[in-house]
Amino acid sequence: MYRAIALALLLASCGEDTTQSPADQGAAPLDGAPADTAPGLRWLSVSAGGAHTCAVRSDHTAWCWGSNSNGQLGGGPSPGPGPVRVKGLSGVEEVSADWVHSCAATADGAAYCWGENDGMQLGDPKAEASYPSCVSGGCPEPVRVVQLTGVSAVGTGARHSCAVLADGQVRCWGFNELGQLGDGDMPNDSASPSSVLGLVNAVSVVGSPWHTCAATKDGKAYCWGDNADGNLGVDDPLESDQPIAVPGVPNVAEVAVGDVHTCARTAGGHVLCFGGNAAGQLGSGTTEASATALEVSGPTGVRSIAAGADHSCAVDGQGVVWCWGSNGTDANGDGQPEQVTGKLGQGATIENRLKPVTVAGVNNVVAVTAGDDHTCALTAPGEIWCWGSNTDGQLGGGTDSGSPAPRRVDVPTEE
Repeated sequence: MYRAIALALLLASCGEDTTQSPADQGAAPLDGAPADTAPGLRWLSVSAGGAHTCAVRSDHTAWCWGSNSNGQLGGGPSPGPGPVRVKGLSGVEEVSADWVHSCAATADGAAYCWGENDGMQLGDPKAEASYPSCVSGGCPEPVRVVQLTGVSAVGTGARHSCAVLADGQVRCWGFNELGQLGDGDMPNDSASPSSVLGLVNAVSVVGSPWHTCAATKDGKAYCWGDNADGNLGVDDPLESDQPIAVPGVPNVAEVAVGDVHTCARTAGGHVLCFGGNAAGQLGSGTTEASATALEVSGPTGVRSIAAGADHSCAVDGQGVVWCWGSNGTDANGDGQPEQVTGKLGQGATIENRLKPVTVAGVNNVVAVTAGDDHTCALTAPGEIWCWGSNTDGQLGGGTDSGSPAPRRVDVPTEE
């Protein structure tokens, strides 16, 4: 998902800085990040969707909270307040939340999706016939994605989904009007996984409503789909149904996508963003769009990035969260929020920030994720803190009051 990428810190093996953190090397998590061998229950990862949030608990079960308009929480028709366990899933390695659907990768190499299915983004053309709980337009319980084995990572766009396989190939399914599937078959949708052309060494994949990007083992970023705002990192074409290598971003370790913008983190801890910029989500100090990647100043030694609908965030080398862009809900897309939600971690009087600002109230952060109007962070001890809009309970506190100050999401103790 464009706001909910897998929050693993990814390996990049070439470019301006070849020094790798322990997390990059696949060893102990960075600075004490949660490992699944420590005693007690805690959170391992978190992904923010449109108005819901999903997370993986240390026993490798998946939990979601917030809006359940289309069954995107995966816990059945009547979830309670706060985190709800996704039905029937165990061995969960990663979860990705988007507008109104979610997907997970499990230890046995399978992918499951649940929630809205009007774009066939759940990955089973016979889902409504095969799963009793499914209704027209969605499934409130996990649906196993057909024709996929050896899945190592998942990513979600608004009406499409993707998976990275163990051999580095990428498969996508769902809506394809602007080439979001990357299979060279725009505008034909696909209810089952379709091969992204030319990608053979991907390590992660992320999606927005309109475009998709992947990071590769050799430190490159590739994007495809809509390019109306330069969000593929090039001036032309207007859209592409095949991956385009993003120029000017060396040694890519991670990529994140918003509605019309994209950000990349390098192995050296730098952040570069490109695309639409009406709310300042590129962090350049202006509201001018750019198809050329622009380096974001402020946070250093960056270890995690996130892109929401129209805001961006990063975690620096000291575990501090920085955010920039819109601080609220921009209903008409003019860059100015009609309602300030505090998703930058700034108070109700702050609308946009054109350059990064720090988020107070949460420390020792190892990863960040951004939704439409809320943001969440994962700390080294395995806590989740969320802030911003809470109209659907996406902050996880069991209330509907929003907050620009981070709130901790308690870890459920039930099985």
